[in-house]
Amino acid sequence: MTVPKLIPGAAEYEPFSQGSLSRLCGLYSILNAVQLGLYPHRLAPAQRKRLFIAAVGHLGHKGLLENVLGVGMEEDIWLGLAEAVGKHVEHRFGVSFGLRKVITGEAGSNRRQALKSVATAIERRRPVLVYLGGALDHYTVICGVAGERLLLFDSEGLKWLAINGVGLGQASRRRHWIAAESTYALIRRS
Repeated sequence: MTVPKLIPGAAEYEPFSQGSLSRLCGLYSILNAVQLGLYPHRLAPAQRKRLFIAAVGHLGHKGLLENVLGVGMEEDIWLGLAEAVGKHVEHRFGVSFGLRKVITGEAGSNRRQALKSVATAIERRRPVLVYLGGALDHYTVICGVAGERLLLFDSEGLKWLAINGVGLGQASRRRHWIAAESTYALIRRS
């Protein structure tokens, strides 16, 4: 993983950023992945606002907003939100997105293969939505690989993680870990 790779738009766009008290990193990770997935279309400020309102509206309509504010969201809520945001984007922009698990098969129990699967998704220009357990407890978007770093398009302003500090699964002794079942590529269908 030494050749620098970066998803188009990651250098040009600014990620949505979250407030320090909201714990809505799951929501922002979805918005940030969609923003990259829409490249080369740059969202105007009004479009960014509508996208955010649609995401918050979904959580409110489902009666989940109060539960996730200040606490964070479980994976099933995160995936349901991604689906709802995808429908909004398809309606507004005529672009269809889906999520596909990145780490499958043997890679699910092999750290090196898991990280290679992430790098392959990046090579295919697919933002990778991931839950980072360990020190961060944070949903984010991996947008690139450069040398020994995973590059992030992140709502808290994080720019990168050292690959050596990223393990696979909750039992990992590394500072951060990713779960195979919670790592998805955003796939543009149309």
